[in-house]
Order: sequence, then structure tokens, then C-alpha cells
Amino acid sequence: MPKRPGNYLGHYAVPPGGGNNSEKTVPGLWNTNEANILNKAGRWARVNAPVQVIPGSLYSWGYNGRGQLGDGTTTNRSIYSSASSPVDTNLWIAAAISDQPSGHSFVILNDRTLHSAGFNNYGQLADGTLTTRSTFAPAAAGSWISCAAGSMHSLLVKSDGTLHSVGYNYIGQLGDGTTSDNSVLSQVGGDTNWANVIASHDHSFAIKTDGTLWAWGNNTNGQLGDGSTTARSSPVQVGSATWTKISPNQFHVLGIQQDGTLWAWGANGNRFGDGTTNNSSTPVQIGSDTWIDIAAGQSHSVGIKSDGALWGWGYSARGAHGSGTSTLSVPTQIGSKLDWVSVAAGSDYSEAIDSSGSRYMGGKDQTTNSNLGTFGQSEILSSPAVIWSLVAVRNFSVLAIGNVA
Repeated sequence: MPKRPGNYLGHYAVPPGGGNNSEKTVPGLWNTNEANILNKAGRWARVNAPVQVIPGSLYSWGYNGRGQLGDGTTTNRSIYSSASSPVDTNLWIAAAISDQPSGHSFVILNDRTLHSAGFNNYGQLADGTLTTRSTFAPAAAGSWISCAAGSMHSLLVKSDGTLHSVGYNYIGQLGDGTTSDNSVLSQVGGDTNWANVIASHDHSFAIKTDGTLWAWGNNTNGQLGDGSTTARSSPVQVGSATWTKISPNQFHVLGIQQDGTLWAWGANGNRFGDGTTNNSSTPVQIGSDTWIDIAAGQSHSVGIKSDGALWGWGYSARGAHGSGTSTLSVPTQIGSKLDWVSVAAGSDYSEAIDSSGSRYMGGKDQTTNSNLGTFGQSEILSSPAVIWSLVAVRNFSVLAIGNVA
């Protein structure tokens, strides 16, 4: 039976650029999703990297129009049935899923091999074909440490620190200096210090081992954070700060710097939590508190402060930000629990994991249009009980890794 060390979810990690924690994972796994792990000291809190989850079975639910849930069908899956029925019982350590109802997804096995499923019209499954499939099958050969799925493009980092991309590229989201689609997985530049990739709808982010943040692709709303609204077809650095966590959605981006401060940029509309609706093409600091995890939904945001409290803000008609009030212009605490450890958000939907490995949801069930309740109050129950260690949410679909208790 998997056990958590204290209030932490898995193995320990050191933040980008090092730190005093001697519990390094070498080579580190940089997880691209909306659920990551606290390090042993708790000092650096939740980071995108380098981390490892407890290897476990793969679960999925939500939209499945092209088989992206990997269950061998194209039938949408209910959260209530999927929480008790894994789609694969191999030992998985990372997962990423796109924001499309007809999307694609990646998972990484404990041996760091890459597998993919779903829509493949632009070669985004990174398997060298254009064949769509509804079960997870081996993708590009090699040892992989980070995976990300955009709308119809994919980003990957190998264990040697090289960055790779494939798929749709109408606005430069592949980062290869062009706007030409590419159905063959190709290396981006010659740098070997890439650590983590994060993909949104049609724009991309990556963090290097020194903690610097880079962005490329669509920039209509200033979501690249480079001070402009100009699309970029090659990675550009976002300021000079160092970062531990980035969570983009289609319109806005949330980020945590290495000092734990929270920042937001792109299209605001109360998504930032700064009390305004003003857009920004550069990162704007949100308050002065420190945070350990954040997640950008389509119109709302959720996060966990360093004391383990859960917070929500933005717009949600279904309570995905933890309140019955549709619009919250500043972060508002959700409940009184102080043991939250990871959070994820989709299109008017949110999930969180607490220190016991219990998984909570709230907002809108996209597959049935039903109300799942106020975020932070409704636990996802499974039989047999599952200890959850990772949840990857995009707008319409969810992948999760867990172990039977």
C-alpha cells in the first residue's frame, strides 16, 4: 500500500537552480501538470520540477471524442465510474492532456518511456504517424522527463535536457522559428538545459534548469508575458525572474516565482485576482503572500497558499472557484482546511488533493452539464479507495494517477 511521507505526496525535489535540500532526484522528473509535489523541507513548496509522483495506475474521465482518455473507446467517461476503474494499471509517473473535446494526451511510464493517445491529425501524438488511436501506445523513443499537450501541438523534454515539438504551428507554437506545421517530432534549438514544458491552447512555455521562463506562440492577449502582443515563433525570455510553477489557460497565465510570490498576466476579466479587470502583457504581482500551487481555469483561478489553505477567484457560474458568488475579483479562501497540497482547473471545473491523498472536485461536469457542487466540499469517492498523487486537468478532460489504498 502506498504511503505518503507526512503531508507530502511522493519523492522529494530541489527547485530550479538548486537549494539546500539534499534529497535530489537525479535525473529529476519535471512534471508539466497541475499537480506537483512538496519537497522535504516544505521551503520551496510546490514546483513544476524536478519531481516524481508515486508511480500508479492511470484514471481518466471527461470528453473523449478522439480517444484521448485512453480507454479504447471514444465514449465520454463519468467521473463517478472512472474513479473506481483505471484505464491502465501500469506504473505511470506523469500525464498531460489537451484542452480540446477532441484532443490528445501523453503519459510517461516509470521507465521514462513516452506513450500517447487521441487525435493525431497533425502528428501531435509524436509517434511518427497521423493515425488517431484510443489506447495509449508507445510514442517517440527515448527517455523523457516532461510532456505537454496543447490544442493540436505537443512539447517534450528528453532526459538530456533537449526540447522537442510536433504538430500544428499556425502561429509559432512549436517554437522552431516558423509557422509551418510539422508532423515529425523535431528538436527546438540546441540548448540542453530545458527542464519543463507547459502548453496551452496555441501558446507554449518552458522553464530552464536555472529557473528562467520562456514563451512562444499566440500572444493576442499578452499571454506570453514579454511586454507585447506580438506572436513569437521562437522562445523568448519572460523578464529576468526565476520561476517554480506556471499554469496557463487560453486567455491568462498564473505563475509562482522562486520566492513564492504569485503573478498573473494576459487577459484579466477578474482572472488575475488583483481586484481589477485590466489586462497586462507583463507579469503583475498578486498581493504579497506566498503560494505553493496555482491553476488557471478558463475564466477562474484557484491556488494554495504556503499555509495549506485553498483559495479561488475569477468567474464561475458553477462554484469552481469555491463560492456561490459568480465573480470574485480577489482571492477568497475556500473552507478552513489547511492540508491542501495540489490543485488543478479546467473550464469551470476544479480539483484538489489533500495531504491524505483524497481528491475533491467542484464546478461543472462537462460531459453531462450537471453541477458537481462547490469546489472544496465534494470528495471524489472510489471503491476500492484510491490514494491520488497527480491530477492533470484541461478544459474538458482529466487524467489522474493513483494507487489503491
